[in-house]
Amino acid sequence: MPYRALPMFVRLHLSTRMHASLRASTTQLEVASAVTKWLDGTPFEARDVRRIHVGTTNYAYRVFLRNPLDEGRVWTAVLKYSAPYTAGEPRAAFSPKRQAFEARALTHIPWWEFKYNTEHDPASQPEHPIVKLPSLYLQDPDHSVNIIEDCTPRPEEREIWDQSTHSFRTILEDLPESSAKHELARLLGDNLGTFLAQLHAWGSDTNNHQFVFDTFGGNSAAKELTIQELFTDFAANVKRLGYTMTGSQPSQIESRLQSIENAVRSEPQSVAMGDFWMGNVLLDVDGACQLRRIVVIDWEFVNMAPTWLDIGNFLGELYLLNHFEGTDSAYVSVFEGFVQAYRRLSLAPLNVHEALGFAGAHIMMSLPRRIHSDRSRATPVTALPFVEGVLKFITDPEFTYLGTRKQDPLETMAQLMMDRSRARNSS
Repeated sequence: MPYRALPMFVRLHLSTRMHASLRASTTQLEVASAVTKWLDGTPFEARDVRRIHVGTTNYAYRVFLRNPLDEGRVWTAVLKYSAPYTAGEPRAAFSPKRQAFEARALTHIPWWEFKYNTEHDPASQPEHPIVKLPSLYLQDPDHSVNIIEDCTPRPEEREIWDQSTHSFRTILEDLPESSAKHELARLLGDNLGTFLAQLHAWGSDTNNHQFVFDTFGGNSAAKELTIQELFTDFAANVKRLGYTMTGSQPSQIESRLQSIENAVRSEPQSVAMGDFWMGNVLLDVDGACQLRRIVVIDWEFVNMAPTWLDIGNFLGELYLLNHFEGTDSAYVSVFEGFVQAYRRLSLAPLNVHEALGFAGAHIMMSLPRRIHSDRSRATPVTALPFVEGVLKFITDPEFTYLGTRKQDPLETMAQLMMDRSRARNSS
């Protein structure tokens, strides 16, 4: 494997030390000071530990190591503690075994074998894969802890950290509009679509499928939490937005969502990342807007499911961000690059209707949180007309209500995003 893993004796030493001395409840790992104490006397002994407040599933910390590892190349690591509930509010029960499934993903998914075209020469290959997963340094299943590679881009000074420097949203919303920005956005979409198509192809290959099913098929807690948040809570999510469904809407939506939920439960088509959206993508971009690396993080929801689950997650979030947070049409460029790359490489036709239905359910789950976020421009007033359109993803995925729809529903979705961008810029 073309990435550095810490020597086995380091992992064994830490694991042995933890098993021997840590008898107290691991709820102590919900604060940084306890993590510092927990790591004392191990190869991961910390001179500083800082809580990472991005994300709500786990308690995550950046560990600044007292002594560098791997011949001085590793100065920081990320420790993730999986409590029996989610770390964010409102808390939801979630089996700590999710930590083991993330460890399996980081260990077994062969991302280093995936192929990518370079921007200027489609026949050539970059020296290293553009999209990667973090290295797993240590898994301690008894204490529901993973210690993994810190993939956040950083300045040369090891004491300075800006967690949002290369987040997806910072690149696409804060950079001024330019041709370089749109080229970067399209390249992001292309590489992520290329990655996801190859992940799904690996998971559905007859030579791998039984191994993949045995490895990831048992993550039922992740699948049940997804179903709870997107389908069981759907009506409550819509109500929280102040929208009232009328006429045949409730029965139409209930029927469609039940069909999608049944497919999520019963169709182990391939391995699904399960939480594939921009918040779980870290970018390494230089000062000239050149993409150097993409890292896909947070694999606790990995499971066996229809491939359109990941597509619906990603495209739904793109549509949502473009509507409320976009400053130009960069999100449209990501969307188009992603869809074209995925379709180009996918071994099976994409079920667009199910992907759009899942996208609609994802948006209804995510939008109430966005309205109450200080980082979002969404408000209860601006959300209402948006909800009306998104519900059509579920009840009318062919967009027959539009007079100017495209033959391909995903092209229509991209056109709606572009229309929103133009309307925003003209106002």
